[in-house]
Amino acid sequence: MAADTGDTLTAISQWAYPFPQKDASAAIDPDAYLAALQGSDGPFPLGLNGLWHGGIHFDQEGGSSASGDLDHSGGVRCIADGEVVAYCLDSDYQRLTYPDQSTVLYSRSFTLVRHKLTLPPVPAGTSNSASNTPASSNKPSIDPADSLVFFSLYMHLAPCKVYKHSEQDKNKKTWPGYYNAESIYTVKSTYTVNAKDALDQQENVKSGEPIKGIHVHRDKRGHPEKNLGILPSGSKVKIQRPARAPKGWGRIEAIVSGEIAPITPGGTVEADASKGWVYLAAFDDEINPAALDKAYVLPKPIRIGAGEVIGYLGEYQNVQHASTLPPSPQRALLHVEVFAGDDLPTFMTRSVARAAQLTQEPKTQLVLEKGAVLYGYKAEGDLTLPEKTVVTPTKDSPERGAWAKVQIKGSADTTSYWIQRSELDGKGTRKAWREFPLSTANAPAGTNDYLRVVNIGGLVEFVDDKKHSWYQVDAGDAEQKTVNGFVCASGQAHVSLQNKWAWAGFKLLSSNLSTADLYKRFLHLKNDNGTAEEKAAFEASFNSAKSDALVTQLDEALMSAEHRQGKVLGEDVLSALRDKWRANRVDHLVVKYESEWGGQMSKWDALDPLMHDGLPYWKVEKDRIKQLQVWDACEEALKPLSGPSVYHLHPVGFVGNFLVSGKCDCAGSKLDLASMRRIATICGDAKINEYLDPINQAFIDYKINKCMQRAYFISQILTESAEFRYTREQSKNNAPLEYDPWRGRGLIQLTHKENYDAYQKYSGEDVTSGMAAIEKVEKTPHSVLSAAWFFVDHVDLLKPSEDDDLIWVTRIINGGFNGYDNRLKYLNRSIKVWGLETCAKLNRNGVYRFEESRAYNEKRASFGWGHWHDPDSTVSGTPKDKDEAIKGFRRYLELDDAAGKPVDKHGKPKDQNWYHTAIVRPHVEARLAALTKS
Repeated sequence: MAADTGDTLTAISQWAYPFPQKDASAAIDPDAYLAALQGSDGPFPLGLNGLWHGGIHFDQEGGSSASGDLDHSGGVRCIADGEVVAYCLDSDYQRLTYPDQSTVLYSRSFTLVRHKLTLPPVPAGTSNSASNTPASSNKPSIDPADSLVFFSLYMHLAPCKVYKHSEQDKNKKTWPGYYNAESIYTVKSTYTVNAKDALDQQENVKSGEPIKGIHVHRDKRGHPEKNLGILPSGSKVKIQRPARAPKGWGRIEAIVSGEIAPITPGGTVEADASKGWVYLAAFDDEINPAALDKAYVLPKPIRIGAGEVIGYLGEYQNVQHASTLPPSPQRALLHVEVFAGDDLPTFMTRSVARAAQLTQEPKTQLVLEKGAVLYGYKAEGDLTLPEKTVVTPTKDSPERGAWAKVQIKGSADTTSYWIQRSELDGKGTRKAWREFPLSTANAPAGTNDYLRVVNIGGLVEFVDDKKHSWYQVDAGDAEQKTVNGFVCASGQAHVSLQNKWAWAGFKLLSSNLSTADLYKRFLHLKNDNGTAEEKAAFEASFNSAKSDALVTQLDEALMSAEHRQGKVLGEDVLSALRDKWRANRVDHLVVKYESEWGGQMSKWDALDPLMHDGLPYWKVEKDRIKQLQVWDACEEALKPLSGPSVYHLHPVGFVGNFLVSGKCDCAGSKLDLASMRRIATICGDAKINEYLDPINQAFIDYKINKCMQRAYFISQILTESAEFRYTREQSKNNAPLEYDPWRGRGLIQLTHKENYDAYQKYSGEDVTSGMAAIEKVEKTPHSVLSAAWFFVDHVDLLKPSEDDDLIWVTRIINGGFNGYDNRLKYLNRSIKVWGLETCAKLNRNGVYRFEESRAYNEKRASFGWGHWHDPDSTVSGTPKDKDEAIKGFRRYLELDDAAGKPVDKHGKPKDQNWYHTAIVRPHVEARLAALTKS
């Protein structure tokens, strides 16, 4: 096995696809990503030009409807936890000029990430086991032989200029952290924002010219106050912009060049001026990454999590995009590839053996061997239940799956039926079945003729009363025709469920065809007009290639038996993506071949004699190829690989195997001091240690099991308690509150008598009889238990947390959006620290969209969202944002209109006294008019 190459390289715990789906609530289906590649010109492992292609392309627009299902707006995501070891970031796009003086744009920018895939240890009680590890363990093995180092490469990323041009955009592009891009602010020589603006200057100057620049102000409780000095024009500084900073202001973090001058000549500059406030309109800012316009191997790799932004799509234009007019971006494209060294086959063999020992590991891969029968069912049902028939699930009805077993409620007849689970509460007529609709006694729909592997995360499960799981899948028969039907994962011949470590369906092979051989074969199949001698050479290359493992495997996978003549081309691979089952045959291939980004240029020179009249253009293309060769420049970063001849894995097939589920099924980790230090950065170790054990116990007692549920609970209690510092609601000068003695107490600030009463009833503990009893909620264990009870039982926020709906969770806990900014801050920290990016379904680069929240369909929440964001509102907890305020207010009116504009008995709008607003609707109408007018 390859040795670990650095202390920073840790085992993968999370996986992600290069782009998220636009529908974040949908199950993550590998087939959806394969379908999105249909419009690409870069299929794996053969390109449309007949040459080797070791990765896949994602287009900005794409050529298929499925490509529109992917969200490119947030950038390219890292496919797995790892470390960035090298990158190239160009200042701007490169230009390629053809002999006719037409030009195209392309990007050399790339990022190289190193990963470590580590097997779970051998379970206790198993042969060769030397541990007490359970049969399923989230903890990776420490045996070096159980780890594989591999790489992911992201080519044609956006250059520096794209980031800088987007700085003022609402959807500006976020600089990936590994670029180490810093903003340097330079004081302008002049500036005009409005008629009053002008540079500041020294006062009482008796001789010479006064120093001009910008005033530096003293900090007073987070706001600028007294002038302390003048930062001269041309000075360069780094600036902090605190979350609650006054609009248009920032604080000096460090002075890069220049020196603060006194207000009056000969005066002194107070020490705190170096951290004072400045008005940002007086500055130009320039963002400069650590390295530009060259391949840069990081001196120390930088960790990156699955789902974190790698960069954004850049340009890669071909000759058909060329023009003599100045070139402009028109073809955004990303090339992604994954590769590993010669230790991959041994690691896979070891992994398959380990998979058989991991009996408790989730079985996520549905495997249909050749000969597996797909069954149909009686779709119209056996009978129809009349309207208004009320049914109730039987005791043996499965808890999940698309069908439920029911009986007619209140009837003496105990006959049971099966109906669709979605119709349990239906009132109209419903189809019903006397027996579970799926059975191996049903008529076959067809027979699978080639190994088919599907991640069940993208499938609908059908569970019968014997708790057997059925799945609806497609497959290919012997004539390469699509078969749709159902298979049973328990007991059906040639059908099984396997865990991810079994590498089900993956096939390793090696190709010995040279670049010239592949191109000659291509020219033969395209009937190129060469000389007789050339055509003979083309045919010889074609015949020789027939026996090559790559051609043989593609032929077998994509062609019916009578058409397997070695004629498979890249266009056949591309068309295979239209059928899930055929795409599946390609995305599980693992091919050893020399990387197109490495090796000698002589392999490309060998094509010169074949280009004929196109040779001048081909020579220009070779210049581009040479510019894109990254292997030699990254040789140190690519260790432990010995050279560019590597095993290439299809990124979608590879990630699809290890991405456990389309839903967040991962167990939440136990809280520890190290991770909590990174989330709660103010309160200190002693306070964290005081609460670690009680919170971990609450997770167990209240079944807060899922990772996002735990992240949400932590983010809420840290906000409500100001990082464990206050378990009693604060008031100015400790003045009484109107609802005392029932002020907020505990980590989630239990408030109002009815909630104290409810907690007392639940816990059996007296927390209401007097102040001594009431104050129990301020101390452990009740400070923690009351919070867990409120979160889980009283308002039931486990599901919204798992759904990653921060806006709705905040609305329920707070009633409005007080402290939303802090809740967001702690949640984002939790997601980053615990590596939950792939589980955070609605988190968009640290931001949540109101229209994606359950709150969008509630009037009070919609009004609240508008009210908190309204620049004219005095409430705090969210940034003041006119667009978000308009969004919330408009949605409130839409919902109120849909409800018929309800009024009270006096004829006034019914929604009253919300967040200190007497009558809501006229206030909303007035504010919306003002906001849209400005």
